[in-house]
Amino acid sequence: MRLMGIAVKLETEGRPTARAIVIEPGTPNPLIVDSFALTGDDVDFTRQLFELSQATRSRSAALKPERVVIARADFPPTGSRKEGPKLRLLAEGAIAAAAREIVTETALATGLEIGQWDGTSKDEVKAKAKVMLRAAGLPQKWLEATMAAIGALAYSP
Repeated sequence: MRLMGIAVKLETEGRPTARAIVIEPGTPNPLIVDSFALTGDDVDFTRQLFELSQATRSRSAALKPERVVIARADFPPTGSRKEGPKLRLLAEGAIAAAAREIVTETALATGLEIGQWDGTSKDEVKAKAKVMLRAAGLPQKWLEATMAAIGALAYSP
């Protein structure tokens, strides 16, 4: 079984980057078998969303995961009028729609929801993800995508 987790960040102002982790079940922890980043060129935002969706669709078709989970931004304690969170939400939506076109079992989830699916908590999923990243020799910037991949393992539609 191959599963994919995706997380979006605005690493460059106005340009979303989607990081994806592909895992397969293993003991005691799932194994990371692939990782990749998708980012748009420095073009208008609708073009970036289109390029992210096309790249997500292409990678999903090639990798053939059985399930995809996209990490959704957690709810902030107070509302924000900043542009960054809005752009991230738009990118998450474009990626989710593209993944869903290829993979029927596609879901969006917050860290809290992923913890609930896993039967633990967001913090415990984060700890598992850190162990997996260390084992794979990947840096912490892949943490949220790895948490989403763990969510894909635990998700039951």
